[in-house]
Amino acid sequence: WILFESRLMLVRALLFVFVLSLPASSIAAKNKKPNIVLFLTDDQDKFLGGWTPMKQATRLLSEQGATAQNWFIHTPVCCPSRAELLSGRYFHNIVSSNGKGCMHVNDSRDFEEHTLAPYLANAGYKVGMFGKYLNSFPRPRWSPRHNDEMENALELPQHDNATVFGVSPVDGHRFPSEHYIPPGYDRWFANNGGSYYKCAFTDQKSTYSCRVDEYSGYSTSVIGNTSVQWIKKQLQASQPFMAYIAPKAPHIEDLACEGKPCPPGQNWGAQPSPWYKGYYKGRNAPRTPNYGFHATDHHHLIAHQPPITAEQDKQIDALFQSRWEALLSVDDLIASVISTISQFPGELENTYFLSTSDHGYNLGQLRLPMCKLNVYDNDIRIPMVIRGPGIPKNSSFEFLGSNVDVAPTILGMAGVQKPARMDGKSVLPHLIKETKGLPESVLQHLEQSAHQQRLEGAAKWRTQHLIEYFSLGNVNRMQHYVDDYSNTYRAIRVMDPKLGDLLYAEFSRNETVYHPNMYAHPGFFEFYNLTADPYQMHNIYHSSPKHLTEELRHILQQQWSCKGPSCA
Repeated sequence: WILFESRLMLVRALLFVFVLSLPASSIAAKNKKPNIVLFLTDDQDKFLGGWTPMKQATRLLSEQGATAQNWFIHTPVCCPSRAELLSGRYFHNIVSSNGKGCMHVNDSRDFEEHTLAPYLANAGYKVGMFGKYLNSFPRPRWSPRHNDEMENALELPQHDNATVFGVSPVDGHRFPSEHYIPPGYDRWFANNGGSYYKCAFTDQKSTYSCRVDEYSGYSTSVIGNTSVQWIKKQLQASQPFMAYIAPKAPHIEDLACEGKPCPPGQNWGAQPSPWYKGYYKGRNAPRTPNYGFHATDHHHLIAHQPPITAEQDKQIDALFQSRWEALLSVDDLIASVISTISQFPGELENTYFLSTSDHGYNLGQLRLPMCKLNVYDNDIRIPMVIRGPGIPKNSSFEFLGSNVDVAPTILGMAGVQKPARMDGKSVLPHLIKETKGLPESVLQHLEQSAHQQRLEGAAKWRTQHLIEYFSLGNVNRMQHYVDDYSNTYRAIRVMDPKLGDLLYAEFSRNETVYHPNMYAHPGFFEFYNLTADPYQMHNIYHSSPKHLTEELRHILQQQWSCKGPSCA
């Protein structure tokens, strides 16, 4: 670290001499904080080839940046995963204690005032939100159910509880005419995922309803074009910005079946744009070794899965095709954003891009025909690609990363010190090998990280990953339950040279309200060695050395109760 800091000082000295000969416009570009663009898809897996359709993103992001080989989420369902990403905090630190909230997340005012946007806004950034935020949005200007008690709250305007409803002309959906906008956002064009075609967004404090005569009324195109317009405005003003772009794809939608009742099971699928519909016709879902496998030694939900029928095989293939086709428009969106930024001299080289997902997916694995919600790798392993100043081109990294690391990483790009309440860590110090030409804010972040390492000692990056999920109850898809009350769990995913490549999981006893003692006496255990069993087909908990499972239980308990600095 001493050599690293000396190198930073040398680079700064050389930059000072160099800028004396630069024109004023170049000096301004060098001193400007980097722009940041986050692309977040919905249900895009890594395990089953979910990145494969992203040909343009591969060329523009993967080949120009770094690709994670072991990036995970902590809670495999929409609202908790997105809340963890926005806050940099684990589920157990943002969970609702009364069974309410957004899929058990306490999405209160206190939560929203300690997410990415307020910190970036205070650092001089303009922040834009385009697409899916949380499933609890849109909401009226301050909902009475929210807890207004704040600890160390940022200075923000007061909100009232007035709600006046309007009606969307597209589908009659009732939206508040004065929408609540979370703090920190300069541009707010958001919804809860909505529909691919009959879509509506909170556009600042009014409602935008998608129209066929504008971008074919297709939500991904609407989100893409709206975000590009805003990005252009920021670039024209030389204003550092963070754009959070979150299309619905490739999440399912209830298909209309052209106005007729859908055949059983056929109403589940993504909706591609008209110009990509049928592009992957005949392409079938991967038949992994655990596809249709009856795992009788797993917890109740999995052990009692009925067989996948021949008709359901066809439905799974149709779902797989529609997902890939929907992702083609996301690929176009990413290419358009990068093309727009490249039109402004020096800005592409001063922009960080992150592309990831909120969780993985099932397509027949362990007889689960679709959805996520479970503890296994196809549910929790997701894509992550990072491009930007100092990130080695066409590279990959093996260390464990997760969605709680996204917020600290983005704050590090902006030169904002990580708040103590955040559980995740910035990955930038572990990715950036060359400091030449780095934005001043990133140099500052690297210096802070080096100083912190000296204070704490040369701590290694984590070798285990916490997973936690609280059941949403009985969820039925294609005549299969993909969730039930046996499916509340906490787990630790281990990638450690000493312990191995492991998954250890504890399932609670049908709890209905989250509480700190719910795993004192778990109802079921699962344990897998992924070196020998990468598809998690054989539960070896009862045949494994007790000292090993006890050690893993101890690690899990530590992680499940950690907060901020005490988290690995």
